[in-house]
Amino acid sequence: MDFILSNTLLSMCADLGLEEEAERLFELIKQMENTKLDSWSYTALLNIYGSGGKVDKAMELFGEMLRLVVVSNVMGKIKPDDRFCGCLLSVVSYCADREDANEVPTCLEQSNPKLVSFIGLLEEEETSFETIKEEFEAILNEASRPFCNCLIDICRNRNSNERARELHYLGIVYGLYPGLHNKTSDEWTLNVRSLSVGVAYTAFEEWMGTLSKGLQREEALPELFSAIDRCRNSQVCPRTR
Repeated sequence: MDFILSNTLLSMCADLGLEEEAERLFELIKQMENTKLDSWSYTALLNIYGSGGKVDKAMELFGEMLRLVVVSNVMGKIKPDDRFCGCLLSVVSYCADREDANEVPTCLEQSNPKLVSFIGLLEEEETSFETIKEEFEAILNEASRPFCNCLIDICRNRNSNERARELHYLGIVYGLYPGLHNKTSDEWTLNVRSLSVGVAYTAFEEWMGTLSKGLQREEALPELFSAIDRCRNSQVCPRTR
């Protein structure tokens, strides 16, 4: 099995949430003479641990990766690209222990100092929305949606729900969540299928807030309200007269 195939299989396991299969494949790659682990390998397994809330396993793997990063200064194998940084952010979002969570930004600082600085701003109560908006614009790139998902998750898990709503609003303004809402005269739809848990909760709260304001203003409402969840199930609720 060559390098490209092994990483492709790991990525497939990550997409399907196959933890045990990914772990066995990861160990198999370690033992192969002509195949080495790189940032994609670690990202795939970290992604599984992060999405599954396996913080202890994620931090253990993260520590192993850090040791290899030191070696990679010579070997050039482990490079913290945008996908890898997004995965580390996902690990932060699941860390209940703030000391554990602070270990990850230390690594991110080497590759994306602006992102780490932005996380710090989110935690400061005195930071204004205008500052958040300005700094958010500065970190926008092709990986912005995964980053935004993780940042909202971090805010939600640290009970900074107002910050989460601000980021959700900015994500919509900058086109990171196309197709999230669909409104017709007959039906309003919320599609949270590709969102992280924190973003899905925030989007639902904002959706309900819009509905509440519509009721208060006695606006015309559709007959149906439907939500497509992360498991691709559609929940339809007819309007009660």
